[in-house]
Amino acid sequence: MAILEKSPDDPERQQACRKKIRVSTEHLLSLVNDVLQVSKLESGRPTAEVEEPFDLHATLEDCITILSPQAEEAEIRLALEEVSLRHSRLIGNPLHLKQILMNVIDNALKYNRPHGSVSIRVEETAFCNGSASYRFVVEDTGIGIGEDFKPHIFEPFTQEHPDARTHYNGVGLGMSIVKKLVDQMQGSVEVNSSPGKGSVVQISLPIRVDEAGRTREEKQDGQGDIAGMHVLLVEDNEINCEIVEFILQGANAEVVTAVNGKVAVDIFKSYAPGTFDCILMDLMMPVMSGYEAARVIRSLDRADAKTVPIIALSANAFEEDVALAKDAGMNGHLAKPVDIRKMFRLMNSLR
Repeated sequence: MAILEKSPDDPERQQACRKKIRVSTEHLLSLVNDVLQVSKLESGRPTAEVEEPFDLHATLEDCITILSPQAEEAEIRLALEEVSLRHSRLIGNPLHLKQILMNVIDNALKYNRPHGSVSIRVEETAFCNGSASYRFVVEDTGIGIGEDFKPHIFEPFTQEHPDARTHYNGVGLGMSIVKKLVDQMQGSVEVNSSPGKGSVVQISLPIRVDEAGRTREEKQDGQGDIAGMHVLLVEDNEINCEIVEFILQGANAEVVTAVNGKVAVDIFKSYAPGTFDCILMDLMMPVMSGYEAARVIRSLDRADAKTVPIIALSANAFEEDVALAKDAGMNGHLAKPVDIRKMFRLMNSLR
């Protein structure tokens, strides 16, 4: 920041500084999230098992889309091999699957070499009693792993190379998270690697097949349309509020905003019954939390107080946070950063 402030007339240096700030911020955020994830998994309590229908093709494409800029910057070819699966509509936790795959792919990119490659392929190996077995294979042309380090691959904060934190921008948590999540999903992970010859990571996971997926998909066609909805948006962060409000208005919804739970309750009480079709509620706010605001609204002596859909928007997505939101009378819970399409679908389904 100091260099940025001292270089107001040097656009190139400002751009370089902004890039470094962005990379450093993303790295710190990633580190904090990884530490929290490891702490949660080490506690012996499972992370939130929120099962939902998802499409495996879309999940794989999301991973590639997110990591492609990193691959391009490092001049590494990142390729998803053609996927031909008998079942792609599944029921499970797509967030955990993304975490597993992205941590493995991220390592394959970090510990690769310029003009190297990373390939991902998926095979459906079995299907029985409504559950399919999938093998995910991530192969890279990276620096490889020595025999002495292989027993320590899944230990947190361990790295084979002493300069990994600086040269490769790694912290040694990715594979630990992968192992714990794979175990939680009752799968297995295997790493084959040799120094200088790259690595092959194979992950096998059983995932329940969404056998009614096509019917559900047809029924949900158009459920993302929220045009005409009256929404009470409760968010204390000014930037977050502005972004979500802009998105809702762009979808032709009418929006009233509140900066905390108390203001939200006052606004809800001041409008005629039936005015609001949905309340989007942040949870951690000053004056009155989202939990408390939801309870107060549900206790009001008016018909719509019991029926108006209240959806929690929260950076906390552990199972106890979801349970607390439900106990407070909320109808749904969406983790930040919010998936807009998922939010629209949920809003519409609760109308």
